[in-house]
Amino acid sequence: MLPSLHRLRLDDVEDDTEAMTKKMKREAEAAEKAEAERVAKAERNAKALAKRNKERRERIIAEKRAEAEELARQRAEEMVKALNKNRLDEFVSQVRQVAEEEKRRKRNVILDDFAAGKVFTLDGLTERLRLPSLIEETFDVSKWVFSAETSVTGIRLDDSSTLGSDSINALSVVSVLGSRFANKEHSGNCGSYNCFEKSVRLGGDDVVSKGLKALISALQKMDSFTMPSTVSVRAPKKSYNATYSAKDTRLGRDELALTLHMAATKIGPPILAAFPVNVFGKDNIVAINDYAYVTESNWTDLERTLDRLRYTHPTPDSLDAAVNSISKATVALMRLVASNNIVLTDVKLSNMIARRDGTSTNYEVKMIDFGAYFTADVNMHTVQTGEVTPEACTFFINGLLLANYVLTVRGTPPWDHKRVFKQLVKEVAGTWTHMQNTGMANGFCALLARDEVYPGNDSLLGLANLLMVPKDDFLTALRSIFYRVLKNYGHNDVLRTNESKAPEGVNPSYINRLVDRIEAIYK
Repeated sequence: MLPSLHRLRLDDVEDDTEAMTKKMKREAEAAEKAEAERVAKAERNAKALAKRNKERRERIIAEKRAEAEELARQRAEEMVKALNKNRLDEFVSQVRQVAEEEKRRKRNVILDDFAAGKVFTLDGLTERLRLPSLIEETFDVSKWVFSAETSVTGIRLDDSSTLGSDSINALSVVSVLGSRFANKEHSGNCGSYNCFEKSVRLGGDDVVSKGLKALISALQKMDSFTMPSTVSVRAPKKSYNATYSAKDTRLGRDELALTLHMAATKIGPPILAAFPVNVFGKDNIVAINDYAYVTESNWTDLERTLDRLRYTHPTPDSLDAAVNSISKATVALMRLVASNNIVLTDVKLSNMIARRDGTSTNYEVKMIDFGAYFTADVNMHTVQTGEVTPEACTFFINGLLLANYVLTVRGTPPWDHKRVFKQLVKEVAGTWTHMQNTGMANGFCALLARDEVYPGNDSLLGLANLLMVPKDDFLTALRSIFYRVLKNYGHNDVLRTNESKAPEGVNPSYINRLVDRIEAIYK
């Protein structure tokens, strides 16, 4: 009996121990779970606190912003009330004062950079296009004179400036020259806007000859320069229709910058001197502040040169040689214009000049008349837009416009004229074909190639100063003036402005069909 009782007690102990172990395990697990819940709760509390702090910061910021906006609104209302209480004049006066101070600052910078009476040089088109601003900013205290051959040189003149060894007062010279050459009435030597004197002597003792000679000498920087015995002067004629203020005009100054640039790039003839003139309008009030130009005297407009060619070169061989020389010089000039990215939409025979080399059959050809309505650097905005117009396109545009003009003025070109421009038309047509076959990128010709018919007037913009057109509208403005000039100088038998779209299977481009028609006439 005793052994069995002993075993029973041992079993009870083992059962108690096992129960105790399980209890302790449960208590440990419960404690661990409680700790985990405590940590999780702490984390939740921390996140909630952070969220409340963030919301509080945002609320404070929003309240401060609202307070600031309310304060600004109240101040704005106070300003409006103050302005409404007869303070508008004071406000406008303050604005004008700030503008005047800025204008004086700019003027002083210019006066410091361009000392009066000192010759300076402007390199590149960008620098030269600063000229209108330079003139405008110093209009009340300075006059500017310029020359251009291989570079553009200029002198800013003030009351103390003198010219020549005789120390002639420079502003008096400019005034005398303006009175002598500008504001002429209509005559045989006047065009739409300018009058020309083709042989002005420089050897006389009169004040005009001496003044011109002194002005030309002062502007020359080349030691090799030889003073000519005669010069030509182009100056604005009287403008009866002009009624606006000279100080606000811009076109004449833009044309000045373009003309000087064209002379420096050999596109135009050398400018021996350019001087400011006042152009009078109604009631003899100064309406336009413009420039007169002094050039060599042995240039003749190309139209007159071609009209006289048979008489200048009476033998067949000399005529052939002269025609060939002018033809090559014209193509070379068009290539030079294109290499400088210049589009000349007003290109025509009267805006081209020729010079014969002595008594030979060799001729030189240049461009003139570079108004800002019709002249521009076709890539002046490519940095911003990336739409680069290739040199080939620029050559094509200028050449096509010239060929179109010759057809209009002459109908079917006379034998001499047809021969002169036949090579140009051949190269223009070949250039168009080449561009079509190789792609025209994003340039101006790509824009024209998309036109399937001659555009209606409603889709074309009016004339605008191309130097002032915003970059986003530049190619559109250039397209408009291209088509307007094409129609103005063109003949409808060639242009066919009412022509329908090309039939299926034919190149849809209107320009392509126009090139084919013009090329066929010159062949």
